[in-house]
Amino acid sequence: MAEPPATLPVVTPPVAPRGLRAMLIIRQAQRRQWPTAVRTAVSVAGPAMVGWLVGDLSSGLLVALGGFVALYGGGRPFLNRARLLTAVSVAQAVAVALGIWVQEYPWAGVATVTVIAVVATWLCNAFNIQPGAYQIALSCAAGSALHAEGADPLRTGMLVLVGGLIACAVSLTGALVDPRGPEREAVVAGAEAVATFFEAIDDVETARLEGADLDDPDGDWPQLDVLRHEASVAMHHAWVVLVNQQPAHSRPSPGLLRLQEISRRLQLLLADRVLRHRPDRDAAQRVRRLARHAQQRRGEASGRTLTVLPLGRPSAWSMLRNAVRPQSRSLLVILRVAVASLVAGAVGAGLGLSHSYWAVAASVLVLSQGLDQRRTVQRGLERTFGTFVGLGLSALALAAATPGPVLVAMIAVALYCTQLLVQRNYAAAAVFITCSALLMAGVGLSDAATAALIQARGLDTAVGCIIAIVVFAVFSRKTPAGWLPTALGQTLEAAAEATDQLTPHRVSAPAGLAARRDLQRQVIKLGESFENGLNGFAAQRSEAARLWPAVAGAERLAYRVLAEGWRLEEAAAAAKTRETSPPTQLPPPSRGLRTLGAAAWLEVPPGPVGDVPAFLSRDVADLRQALRHAFAARAAGDPTA
Repeated sequence: MAEPPATLPVVTPPVAPRGLRAMLIIRQAQRRQWPTAVRTAVSVAGPAMVGWLVGDLSSGLLVALGGFVALYGGGRPFLNRARLLTAVSVAQAVAVALGIWVQEYPWAGVATVTVIAVVATWLCNAFNIQPGAYQIALSCAAGSALHAEGADPLRTGMLVLVGGLIACAVSLTGALVDPRGPEREAVVAGAEAVATFFEAIDDVETARLEGADLDDPDGDWPQLDVLRHEASVAMHHAWVVLVNQQPAHSRPSPGLLRLQEISRRLQLLLADRVLRHRPDRDAAQRVRRLARHAQQRRGEASGRTLTVLPLGRPSAWSMLRNAVRPQSRSLLVILRVAVASLVAGAVGAGLGLSHSYWAVAASVLVLSQGLDQRRTVQRGLERTFGTFVGLGLSALALAAATPGPVLVAMIAVALYCTQLLVQRNYAAAAVFITCSALLMAGVGLSDAATAALIQARGLDTAVGCIIAIVVFAVFSRKTPAGWLPTALGQTLEAAAEATDQLTPHRVSAPAGLAARRDLQRQVIKLGESFENGLNGFAAQRSEAARLWPAVAGAERLAYRVLAEGWRLEEAAAAAKTRETSPPTQLPPPSRGLRTLGAAAWLEVPPGPVGDVPAFLSRDVADLRQALRHAFAARAAGDPTA
């Protein structure tokens, strides 16, 4: 096994900015946004233009409502995307039809919107479907307004379904140009994250060789733990795209095999650097060369079929069950959405808001993503601020009596700008979200009706965002305080389970693959729990800061176990190629990891850990010290603990 590397500096990640400063920041998007922007603009504006040309703009706008399905499925392989968009198209059409039909019965509308919002939040969070439950809930809520206009539920639902299927067809046009484009993009993104991590390692190791004091808290060192985590998450996403989102029980094409082979080489390079931190200025260049190979639509593969592929995620039923597991964060998000939807609908009805469904949709938008306290409040503020700016721009456009073609073009531009900005600056995106919604809703209205529509949009959005923030605060104050220690304990227990499979014969067996998959998912969850704590309420921020050295140590240990698994798997494959048997060996001792996990779970200083795997010895020692420091301070009654 690999020798343990030298101890690296632990750099605390920054907290998320908030307030006016955050509204002025332009962030880097996770992936290219212009393809989704173009698809959405065409899918919505196209049917609206056809409706105007045939003299039935209102029907065209109903079809255009279904076009918002194009927001989903970005980054997924085309066949997987087709299945998802078809399902979302049906769900959106049913939601609109139900929203119209239930308005015949008092208070049934609020209950129906709430149920649909809860179910959509559950499914979207369980399967990581972006942009989430908001659009489905909005479609159902919009049915209340369409009912007031005398819309027929069946006809309206069919028009929305047609729009969704059109958006599905538009979203699949990229397959005509590059059938493996999404897979290629995922592999390239993983390679870029790995290369960035390698460059940071080189900087730190070079500084070490030059005699720099890596323990200096004022040293400007790269955030290696954050970069390693980002590289691992990016590679995990690439494997999900290359394995889990491919058709089951089908023979992979040569292009897919080639991308899987490149990803495996990237993963092995990452594993080697995780196990052995040493200066290697050529490593990042090798990774970027692999990325360039992945970008080529045609290229030679080694001809080697990968008989063992990583398990990106568990079964669908397991994911649905885990999303509603008691004491889980995802269940808390679902409960928040349910309560906020009911309260927003009741308040809207009680106040006589003419478009109270906007209040419900705004509350779902703020809460359904499961953001932490800072980002939840910031999302509410940005949505409200962007809405009011968008109201002013929309009022000017509607007051100008814009002709049909120009109006449709303005809707298309607003939608395009929304998707370009939604990850970079949500406040700016909210401006264009408001413009597109009001331009579609304000067609053919009188000046008085337009003024009432604008006033209702602003009031309902503000009410929905305020209710969402209040519900979040009430629920968060009552949530379990030990989420981060629990995530630490679960990660160390998963690391022990994976360590038990670290032999050449077990590592590639179903149990070994499942153990590494579960460890990868658990360490991602640990990172999310820490980030939520770091941006939570004051007590949560204090606990996250206190436990950060332990979190960083647990992540390092977990990634070392995963890397050792990749090393053993490759060694076993090489032995099989040479037609020799890999050496028989016992798995490394894992009892020490379980001892640390139990201490984290119980929030007590760990005692002696006993035997541990040799390649984890330094990580275990560092983690034990971090846990003793964190929990000893709490046990001693330290007010800062």
